Order: sequence, then C-alpha cells, then structure tokens
Amino acid sequence: MIGPLLISLVLAGFVFLLSFRHYPSGLVLSVTLIPTFLLRHTAYGVPTNVWEMIVAAVLLAGALKPVQRDAWAAALRAIPRLPAALAAALLMAAAVSTLVSGQPAVSLGILKGWFVIPMLFAGLLYAAGRQQPALRRHVLSAAVGSALVIAAIAFSLPRQQGRLVGIYDVSNSLALYLAPLTAAVLWQALSQPRYGVSALLLFGAVAATQSLAGIIAPLLAVGIALLLIKPMETARSSSTKDGQAVTQRRSRISRSASKGRKKGAAVLLSLAVFAFAALGARDKIAYLSSGAPTSLDVRRQLWSIGSELVQEHPWLGIGLGQFEPAHQQKLHERFYEYESANPPSAKRQPLRSASVEPLPEFVFRDPHNWPLSFWLNTGFSGLAAFIALNAWLLVRARRGSAVQKYAAVMLLAILIHGLADTVYWKNDLAATYWLIAALLLSPRKSKEITLRG
Repeated sequence: MIGPLLISLVLAGFVFLLSFRHYPSGLVLSVTLIPTFLLRHTAYGVPTNVWEMIVAAVLLAGALKPVQRDAWAAALRAIPRLPAALAAALLMAAAVSTLVSGQPAVSLGILKGWFVIPMLFAGLLYAAGRQQPALRRHVLSAAVGSALVIAAIAFSLPRQQGRLVGIYDVSNSLALYLAPLTAAVLWQALSQPRYGVSALLLFGAVAATQSLAGIIAPLLAVGIALLLIKPMETARSSSTKDGQAVTQRRSRISRSASKGRKKGAAVLLSLAVFAFAALGARDKIAYLSSGAPTSLDVRRQLWSIGSELVQEHPWLGIGLGQFEPAHQQKLHERFYEYESANPPSAKRQPLRSASVEPLPEFVFRDPHNWPLSFWLNTGFSGLAAFIALNAWLLVRARRGSAVQKYAAVMLLAILIHGLADTVYWKNDLAATYWLIAALLLSPRKSKEITLRG
C-alpha cells in the first residue's frame, strides 16, 4: 500500500515542477488538493501532511523565480494596512496562546497548520491575483471543483449511521468543508441556472450529512446576500452620460433586483423544505424533539463550559488547542458536584435545584461556537482581531467585484455555520477561510465573471 509520505513526495514534486513552469497553474492545483491534508506523515520528526508539503513546493518554486519574488514584494507593499494589521494581531495572539499552553507541542502544531501555513498560502494567492486578476476566477473554480469531487465521492462511499461521511471521519466534517462552497454555487445558480446541477449536488451532499447547521448556513448566507449585496450592474450604470438614461437604467436594475430576490427566496425556501423533509423521513426531527438528550443539549453543555472557561481566563484564554483537557476537567467537576448533591440514597429524585445532571460527553476539541473558540484559543485580543477582520472584509465586498461577492457569501456561510459547529479549527477549514480572505483583499474589479466548477 502506498504510504502518505510517498504520496506527499510525488504530489509535491509534481506541483513544484508545474509551479516552476507555470506558477499560476501550480497555485490553482494546490487549491484543488486542499483535502489531501487528511494524509498525514512526519518529515524529519515534524508532523505534517500532504497539503502542507504541496504549499511548500509552490513557495519554493516561486522563490526560485525572480518575477514571483518581485510580485511578492509588490503585494506586500500594496496590501491594505488595516486588514494586514488585524491578521498580524490574530497571528500574534495565537503565538502568545502557544506560550501559555499546557501542551506546547500540540499548540505549535496548531499554530503551524491552522495559522502560519494557511496565511502564507493566502499571501501567495493575493500576490498572484494582483499579478493576474483572472487567476481569482480560476481559484474559485478550483475550490468548487474540489468540493464537487468530494461530494460525488461521498455519495459513492458507505454511510455512517445513515449520514454521508465521504473521506472524512465524521459527517459534520464533510458538511463544514462543503457548506461555504455550496453557498457560492447557490449564489451563482440563482443568476445562471446552468449551475443548478452543481448546486443541487453540493446541497444534497450537505443535506445528506444531516447537519442542521450545515443545511441552514448556505441557505441563510445566500438569503442575506440577496438583501445586502448590490448587483454588479449598479456600479457600471454610473458611467452613462445621459442623466435620464442613468435613471431609467437604475430603475430597471431595481426592478430586476426585486424580481431576483423573490425568485431567490422561492428557491431557498424550496431547498429548505426539501432538506427538512428529508431529515423528517430519517427521523432526525423526531430525534431533536424527543425528551432524550440530543446534539443540541450537548452543544448547550459545551457552550456553558466554554463560557465558564472564558470567565476564568478572559484575557489570554486557556492556550491554543487546550479546550479538550479543560472541558474534561470541568465536566468531571460538574459530575462530582451533581453526585454530591444527589446521592444514590435520594430515591433517584435528583435535586435539580442544587445541580443539573451533566451529559457524559467528554471528547470534544472545540466548544462548537466560533466566538468562544477564538476567545479560548487566542484570548480576547485574538477574538477582537478576528471579528474586526471579518467586518472589514464583508464591508469591502458589498461593492466589490463578482469574485469578492462569491467570497463574501462563503464567509457569511462560515460565520453562520460556526455559531453551532467547529469552523476554522481544522486544516481544510483554515485554508478555505484564508483563501476567502485573500480574494476579498484583492483590488476591486468590476468585470463580471462566472465560476467554472
């Protein structure tokens, strides 16, 4: 059987040669190969994975080309200062959290794999996108193409307790990767129906994971985008010299936008009805409404413990990647308090006024809520930097290019999904986030483009 190290060497070598011959092609291919992070190995004793080796290959190939080095220097000078400062503040907060961590090796791995490598890759995408604006379209298309392949593979593989899993360990991981890309394709399909098949495949895969947050996130993100994101034609209409023509043009655009919103709302509502009907057929709705503990109850417990940890560590957090041991310790304390207040001799009538019986769910690496996650992992400064960076990116996208609007819809889906699940804190999710950031940081360009998935 071919091991991950051999696969890593072969793919990294191929990407290096491709990048050295035609640098943009190597970058685009590396976007397609983001899911290869699942193939892990060590290099000289350092834990890594195939995708990190691929990024290193692209970086090395670019460093050997004077044109690319010049493009990197120009991009570094051109990047907007505020988002650059916020990204640097987030990275610094993650580094500080590594220093206060009780498990430095674990924290260093997270710092490398979920911050340094994805941010470095985003820098390469930003620089190349400034040099060749059309590359941004190809980057989006590569990400969508990768998602379509992952979704198709997932449908061909056995399910886990009736839920689509694909190449991932659990169904929620598949939903987390597909949801933002599903939102982008849904946004595209509303204006160009020929992308409907791709949208249905991706949304069907997300629905088949039975992740409620995964189903709601792309639908709600596209719905918000329909209300807030201005159509591209508005920016072009101002170039008309005749004032009356401008007024008529804007009037037609307004009517067209209104019709588009109504059509989009109908499509989103239909997809929501389909998804929830499918969940009902598989007894998911009955499960959530039953009296037994559900995944929502588990999340409430995670949020409760996470909030308690924030109160105890409000400034620096608990250390990068330290939620699991901290959560387990808190849960043991709650069980002890509950058993002390409700001894076996109490005729099995729990004194719930004294304590509520905890759920025996110990193995969780994240509180399933991105504000709590960033606060606990990077401290208050890291959370503030992350919020400010996202706000800046979304405001920029409202009147941005078509690429930036796709990226904004994806970012909205991530932020919505992350209110009830673990966004960002995995290699593929961090890579996708910083890919989106690179696209939103790109200079505005009014030319309309389409995805090619």
